[in-house]
Amino acid sequence: MQSQLETQLNRIYAILSEICPAPLDQDGIHGALSAVSISPKPSVPNTWIRTLYNMDTSEPEFSSREQAKEFLDTAVLAYNGVVASISESRFSLLFTIPENASPEERKRIASWSEGFIRGLRITGVETEEFDDDFVTLMSPIAYCARPDYFESTEQDETHTARLKRIADEMPENLAALRNYFFLHLQRASLQNRGGQAGRNDPCPCGSGKKYKHCHGS
Repeated sequence: MQSQLETQLNRIYAILSEICPAPLDQDGIHGALSAVSISPKPSVPNTWIRTLYNMDTSEPEFSSREQAKEFLDTAVLAYNGVVASISESRFSLLFTIPENASPEERKRIASWSEGFIRGLRITGVETEEFDDDFVTLMSPIAYCARPDYFESTEQDETHTARLKRIADEMPENLAALRNYFFLHLQRASLQNRGGQAGRNDPCPCGSGKKYKHCHGS
C-alpha cells in the first residue's frame, strides 16, 4: 500500500515538474494531502489541488487533456490513500530520520511539514481560530518547516535528534491533531444548537461514545 502511494506521489510530481516552475516535491505533496485529510474544513479537489502547484498567482497549463486527467485522477487516488491510512491508524511518513542524517534526509521532513502547513492554509484553517492545544500540536511541524524561527534550538538535544524524534512521533501527533479537530467541530456544533447534544450524537468530550452512553448518562 505504501509503495502504491509513493508511486502515485512520484507520478504527480513528474507531471507537475513539466508544467510548474517549482512544484511541491513528493514529500511536500504527501504533507499537503495529509493536512487536507484531517482539516476541519473539508474542501473539494479543485481547491486543495492548487497548493501542489506552489504557484501563488497563477495556475499551470497542462499539455493535453490526457495529462490533466491523469494528474487529477492520480492526485485524488493519492488523497484517498492518505485518508484511508489515517482513518485506519496506519499512517506513516515515507522516510525515516537516522541519527546521522544528511542535509538531504533532513530536508525531507522540512518539505513534508511545509506541505502540511500549506495544505491546512488552503482549506481555510486559521491559527487564531484555535486554542493553545492546537499550537502545541502544530509546534513540532512548524519547527521542522522553519527551525530558524525557534529560539535555542539546541537546548537539550541536537537539531537532527529533534527532527528524528518528531518524525518518529508524527503518526501519533497527526492522530492527536485529527482528534483535536473532531472535538473542535463537536463543540462548535453544540454552540450552534444552543449547547445541547442529542442522545445519539457523539459525545463532545471526544471519547467516541454516544452522548447517552457518556456524559449524557
